[in-house]
Order: sequence, then structure tokens, then C-alpha cells
Amino acid sequence: MNRLRLIWLLGAVLLAPVVARAQPAGKKSAAATRTLDASAQKLEAEFLKGVADLAASYEEAGDKEKAMGMLRAILKLRPDAEPIKEKLKALEESVFTDQQEMLDLDMSKGWVSTGFVVDKGKKVRLEAAGSYKLIVNDSLGPEGYQSDSDEVFFDGAPMGALIGMVIPPGTVASHTKGKGPQPFMVGDKKELGPPETGLLVVRVNAPPGAKCVGRLKVRLSGNFAELAR
Repeated sequence: MNRLRLIWLLGAVLLAPVVARAQPAGKKSAAATRTLDASAQKLEAEFLKGVADLAASYEEAGDKEKAMGMLRAILKLRPDAEPIKEKLKALEESVFTDQQEMLDLDMSKGWVSTGFVVDKGKKVRLEAAGSYKLIVNDSLGPEGYQSDSDEVFFDGAPMGALIGMVIPPGTVASHTKGKGPQPFMVGDKKELGPPETGLLVVRVNAPPGAKCVGRLKVRLSGNFAELAR
């Protein structure tokens, strides 16, 4: 965001003389103060218009991330600017409509690759539908299933729920709590900004020895790229 920093610096330079003149030693007349206030407001309006125009240019060029950065910069100065808020919200939502993929995943295979890489901090949305059978034949104690098993069973989601994981290059899916990539709850819908860049995988949160039969359809939308082959 070097250009954004440049704009802020330019705004500071333009406004600095006004601030300096607005606080001289001695008493200023009310008329002089009103003149300075008008000048300051004019400079601020011109600055905000320049940032807004730059946001529109970035959007037209297809770089929505930078366009949203410009709009957020405006909201720092004018947090009550409702049209800017609405435009920012529309741009944030458009990320999920611009790129979508429908995946048909076999839940019997444990961790299943979506075939797509997600980027750190860039929003992605998963929406799941369908049904499958979870067959369990096991003996349990009064505490039920425990998450310290060598098999995948994530205590951060209900048994049988769809869970996901982002696997950075050079790592593997972790079965150990607190070490390596960690699962997260997906359920029927999940929106996230991944903590790391990596391959997105999903599976059913099943205890050791469970058998899953069936498929789920998962719609992936937002910021993702096909895994290089």
C-alpha cells in the first residue's frame, strides 16, 4: 500500500500549513478563524475526493483489495460516511460472488483435498450441503471420546461435523493438539481469513474406527487459486 501511504503523507503536507496558521501566537479574530476553517475543510474535501477517485480507479482495474483499502482510509477520517460504508460492504461481498467452485467430496476418505490454495488473511467462504452416514462401533467410558487419540477427532466441533484445515507447503495434516496445522469448524457455513497460506482440506470430524458413507457438496467462494500441478 505504498500509494496509500503517499496519499496520507500528501494530505498531511497539505494540511500542515493550515494547522500552523490556525494556531499562531496571539489572538485571532473570529472572521479569520472561520476563513481558516473553510480552507481546512476544502483541503480535506479535496483529499477525500482524491482517495475516493483512486478507489474507483483500483476497482475498475480489477484490484478490489486496494480499492477497499482506499475506502477504509476514508472511513478513518469520516467514520460516519454511510455511502462509503455501503460501498465497502458491497466490495467485500463481491469477493464471494466473483469466484466460486462447487465441490463434490467423498466423506469416506478422511482428509480430502479441495484442490485449491487459500492465502493468508484473504477471506474465503465454505458452504456445505448434503448428508452422509456416520457408523460407529466402539466402547466408550463416561467421558466419551477424547481428542488425544492418534486418530483425528477434533474437540472444537461436534462429532460428525464438517471440519477444515489449511496445510502450508511442506507440512502435513496434524493429529496433535497445538502442533502444526490445526482443524477448524466448518459445519454448514464458514467464513475465514486463513492464518497461513496453504492447501485447503476438509473431512468429517469422526472418532477412531468410525466409518463414513456418502458425499457432501461444498461451495468454495472468495480468494483462492487452483493448486499448481
